[in-house]
Amino acid sequence: IKRDLTEEDAQQILLWLESDLGKRLTEAEKRASTPAAMQQMMLQGPKLLGNKERLAQSRKFDSLVNATGSAMQMQQKSAIASFSAIATAVDPNASERIQSFKSQVYAQEAMMRKQAEQMMNMSFLFSYRNFSIEEIDQYLNFYSKRLARKYSDAVSRGHRRAFGESIKRMSKSMADMFKKYRMSRDDK
Repeated sequence: IKRDLTEEDAQQILLWLESDLGKRLTEAEKRASTPAAMQQMMLQGPKLLGNKERLAQSRKFDSLVNATGSAMQMQQKSAIASFSAIATAVDPNASERIQSFKSQVYAQEAMMRKQAEQMMNMSFLFSYRNFSIEEIDQYLNFYSKRLARKYSDAVSRGHRRAFGESIKRMSKSMADMFKKYRMSRDDK
């Protein structure tokens, strides 16, 4: 964010985030991210998805911030990294199996995208269910502006980078664990 936004840009973003509506939206996002809220979201999902006007708003928000695309990238990277770590630990010559797995993941992309999009819509609809259509329109208007998209893109890049580094550490840890297991099993 520091690299992509000027001080003036950051001040303008903060004006929005610190506005009454911005604070309420942020608080709603925090509340909706708890495990208990996720369970409630899953229970209310079909009802939430049935509201066509709000669903249209959710889809517009998704297109503005590319939430589904980001979720897809994270799912794919996580699955491929986990499989690669385990496969390599079990068999150092697993490159063919890893390529086959990647092909399977990418072949299922359309189905995975549909599921990710539905989850993003449910998350949006659940998080902002207590806001009026007009308030959500204000939020969408904010994210329609170049500066907000610049901010959103910077945040998304930061999330992807942090997630990628986390996946690398997790994969290394998994690989180390499976290698130790394989070595101890081979010693017997």
